[in-house]
Amino acid sequence: RGKTTLLQRLSRVSARKIRSEHVSTKGVAVVEWTLSRKDRGKEPIHFLTYDFAGQVDYYSTHQCFLSDHSLYLIVWKVTHTEDIPALKRWLLDVKARAPGSPVII
Repeated sequence: RGKTTLLQRLSRVSARKIRSEHVSTKGVAVVEWTLSRKDRGKEPIHFLTYDFAGQVDYYSTHQCFLSDHSLYLIVWKVTHTEDIPALKRWLLDVKARAPGSPVII
């Protein structure tokens, strides 16, 4: 459970549409979803999310998807202190490719 589970909960997209449970992301999974607004006359909010694979083999492809005008949500298991170098790498990549974009860890 991690990034994909969080995406499922936020988007209310079924696990089958994203992928089977307990299967690691391969490359990048792109999911488009809409959040309806309860206020009358308000337009729905459309999201396009990229769920990146966390394996080292895919790191070089991540930078191709980073851009300005995006919100970055970096999911990290705080008990895995050995992952701190990878977290720093992600933050540096976002800073280099999308300076000024908001990041939530």
